[in-house]
Amino acid sequence: QAGNADAQYQLGRLYFEGKGVMKNHDDALEWMQKAAQQKHAYAEFVLGSYAEQSGQIQEAINYYQRSAEQQFASAHAKLGFIYFNGTGIDKDIKQAEFHLREGTRLGHQTAKNYLVQLLAEQGDAENQFYYGQQLNKTLRQRTRSGQTMPDIFQPFTWYEKSALQGYAPAQNQLGFHYSSSDPELSFEWYTKAAQQGFGPAMWNL
Repeated sequence: QAGNADAQYQLGRLYFEGKGVMKNHDDALEWMQKAAQQKHAYAEFVLGSYAEQSGQIQEAINYYQRSAEQQFASAHAKLGFIYFNGTGIDKDIKQAEFHLREGTRLGHQTAKNYLVQLLAEQGDAENQFYYGQQLNKTLRQRTRSGQTMPDIFQPFTWYEKSALQGYAPAQNQLGFHYSSSDPELSFEWYTKAAQQGFGPAMWNL
């Protein structure tokens, strides 16, 4: 009540979560809004999340934008996801890339993962390889937990796109992929990578 933004934010959280008090969304929103009026980045982000969950995408974007202007990584990430996926608005790859880069710069791992996907889809060979790595990791995790991926060949597809652009780590990965099923093709890919001075491919040869 004395106007401390951090205290207003924390009180809002308590009402949202029902910790020590009865859950009360109206009171929670009131205190979050008081904190947000004082440019409290966390409160602005929470209000953005609440608006997004309520389907009020433009209001969510406004709150996320205010939070992002204060270098709040999660707000940049959220804006990146919204613009990248076209969540309730038209896709805007330029805006998506800007916010995902900012989120990545501020250390947000999920923003980094989405940025890799975005750049891969734009044709960047290095990020096509790393996107393949991400998908391969997801495939292994889902296999261990008994889940499935819609397309188990997705990682290979991205390795191949990268390798065909001459990215040595991807060429080495294809060499490994074909090592059992097609030794001649495996040798060919290892050679392409080795000719670029890629150490692991030289070792594999």
